[in-house]
Order: sequence, then C-alpha cells, then structure tokens
Amino acid sequence: PEPAPYSDALNATLGFQHVYVVTADKTDKKSNFEAIAALLDIDAQYIQSTSLDKAVAMREQNRYLADVTGISELDTHARIYADIVDRNIQSALIVRSDIDVELDIKMRLASALDNSTVRLYDSLIVGRTHSEPSEQEASEMEEFLRLTNGTDESSMQMQRYWTKKQFTSRRSIAHRTSFPRGISAYANSTLGFQKIFVLNTAARKDRRRNMEALGRFHKLRMEFAETFNGDTANALAASNRYLINGTHLACYLSHLQIYRRMVAEGIETALVLEDDVDMEMDIKERHGQIMKQIYRTYGSDWDMLYLGHCTTDANEPPADDLDSLATHSAYSERRVQLYETKYPMCLHAYAVTLDCAQRLAVLLEERLKTVGKEIDLILAVGVEYGVPTVLGTSPPYIVQVGRTELPSDLTQLKEGDTAQRLLRSTLYHLGLRNTDPQTLAPYMDWSKVSSAIAATE
Repeated sequence: PEPAPYSDALNATLGFQHVYVVTADKTDKKSNFEAIAALLDIDAQYIQSTSLDKAVAMREQNRYLADVTGISELDTHARIYADIVDRNIQSALIVRSDIDVELDIKMRLASALDNSTVRLYDSLIVGRTHSEPSEQEASEMEEFLRLTNGTDESSMQMQRYWTKKQFTSRRSIAHRTSFPRGISAYANSTLGFQKIFVLNTAARKDRRRNMEALGRFHKLRMEFAETFNGDTANALAASNRYLINGTHLACYLSHLQIYRRMVAEGIETALVLEDDVDMEMDIKERHGQIMKQIYRTYGSDWDMLYLGHCTTDANEPPADDLDSLATHSAYSERRVQLYETKYPMCLHAYAVTLDCAQRLAVLLEERLKTVGKEIDLILAVGVEYGVPTVLGTSPPYIVQVGRTELPSDLTQLKEGDTAQRLLRSTLYHLGLRNTDPQTLAPYMDWSKVSSAIAATE
C-alpha cells in the first residue's frame, strides 16, 4: 500500500486500515490492552486465538506439524490473513493483547511511515521480543523479505529498519504505557499503579473494614501496611526535644517505610492511602480523565500525583459548585482537572513514582533526628522550591473523612471538618457514613441530588 500520510498515523488505527488484537483465555491480558487502547484512542478488533485443544487435535492429524503452541499461533494468524483478503483490507496492524507500547507510539509510527527509507512495504515489524535480532532471525527475516518483496532494494531498506530499533521491545521499552508510570490500565484493580498501599493501625479495625468495603465496591486490590507503632513514636518524641509529637512522628515514619519498601522491591509506582478516606462513586472514570491529561501533557515525566488534598492551591483551577447541581447529567459530565501544585498539603491519597520515592527516602532519613515539622509540610516545602514535578487534581476524588465520622489518629483536621467535598460518597452509598445531617452537610445536600435524579427519571 501507499504509505499513510504523517497525520493519518495519529488516528484511531495508527495509520493502518485495521488493527487486530490477538487474545488468549486470560481476560486480564485483554483488559490491560483495552485500557491501553482507551488511553491512546485506538480502535481494534479482538480475535480469539485458536485453543490449545483444537491445536492438539490438528497435530494428531498431522505429526509433521509444529508444537501445539506454534500450531495455535499459525492457525490464528491464518484466520486473520483470510479475513484481510475477504474484506479487502489494504493494510492491517496485528498485535497480541499481552504487549506494552511506548507512550508516544503514534508519533513514532508517524515518523517511521513518513521516512523515505520505508516507502512501500509488505511486512512492517513494529515490535519484537528481542532488543536486537539474532543471526538466525536476521537471516530468516532477509529470506522472508526476499520472498515477499521480490526486490533486493526493498529488502535492504526493510533490513535497515529492522536493525535501527525504531521501536522497542517489551524488555527495553523506555516509557511504558502500562507501567512504570501508571498511565494506563487506570480502570484495573490498582488504578493503573503497580501497588495500592493503605496505611492502617492494627487497632483500628473499624477503619480497615471501611477500606475493605471501598475495595470490594470498586474492585480495588489494596495492600494494608501497618503504621509505625504509636507507643514507640511517643517514646522517641519524648526522648528528643527537637522531634515533633508522637502521632505526627508515627505518620512521618509510616510514609518513610513505604518509600523504603518501594526502593527495596523496585516498585515503579504506588498509590498511598491513609485509612480514613472516602471516594467518589465514579472514581475510575474520574481517574481516567486525569491519567489521559497526564499522558498528553507530561508523558512519563512526573513524580507525585495528589488524588486528594486539603488546601486551596493558588494554581488550582476553580471546581464546579457542588451545591448548584440542577440535573443528574451535571454530575455525570463533571470534569476533573489536572494542575501543577505549588504547595500540596495532606497525604491521605497520593501516587508516587520509584524515582521520587528514592529522593523522598533520602530527604526524610536525613531529617530523622531533627524532625520538627509534619511530613506533608516538609514535602510541600520541597515542592515549593521546585524539586519534583508534583501534580494535583481539582476537585479531588478521594477525601479524608472528618473526626466525628471516623476518628483519626493522624489527621490534622478539626472536629467535623473534611479535606474536600465529594459529589457522591461511596461510604454513604454503602451505609458506612454518619447519617447526621450536620455531618453530611459539608459533603453534599443529598436532597438536591435525589430530586435532581428523580427529575431526570
């Protein structure tokens, strides 16, 4: 086919006429690619691979066939080629569902297809499992190109393309879409991050139950990390007049333990939650909005992301007026905005990358003997002086619950206060929020929500 114009490679099929995605029985692999496709606005047709049972039967009929896995792969691709012929598809991209791609895959493809050395092609390799082809692979590729293209010139051009590493393998990918930065798969069980940690004190079973309920409702896989022992923190604080009080010191050390663990285990991204939070009912949809904005603006160059906070930042864009809800559609269309925060406060819901965790661990360990400020104040000062790239969300979709509803050991909120308001509280929906109107008032006038929904129905 004629090479696609530069701009066409930025479309929903990456400049090709069609995109096929080969899926196996593992639904998690398919869901991961679906998240990537949603992020990058890719339209694809999913093709179920030939089952191993069918491949076994085919091999029994012909003992000269390849191994069972190879038979499955060959038959699957044969079906795709037949579909291409039947539908007269001029060009198609075929990928497996268990792949990862560069964040800027569309720009890379556009550049490659616009390259004069790759004008006409029969087969274009855009991904492989080796960073460099082996001697045998290179020989096989050369023979394949000789048989398909029919001209030495085309073979040489394609061979150069193959060895120039225009695209990268899963092993050497530079800015992966799924991990390490959590840019896609935002609707999965960890919101696209590698881990979700929940800081919880063993004695606070009430708060753990609430977090487990949130996890079940939103299908989130959370790992509970026990907070630093309060008695030990109090003893440390009493022994050194330069240290903050025991409660705040325990909070400081608990977050430090998370950073240390990320470094020790090589955890690329983590969402850190304190156990006294509530979430929007549609948190995954809102989180998806934010992650798309991050991808388009920052790519993988970010350090911290505050999904919840408790201050009004000078850079924060104005949020919708929650009390002006007139129709139910106003809720569903409400957008979440991303911004660079200059002075973030509170650590009840934030994501951190491994690179940033390494820096934070060094920073906090250096201050261990003279911790005179709460941890969020220390981190905020670091942001103010331009150390990391820190992003905030407006409005936050994870908030900290006030003391009267879920007494907190670490929160700095005043009696009855909240960090931010939610439009639709998950805990309230689950019957786990206090029904006292005075307590719920800061979150939402639920009579307005009920009447608005009733009006649309």
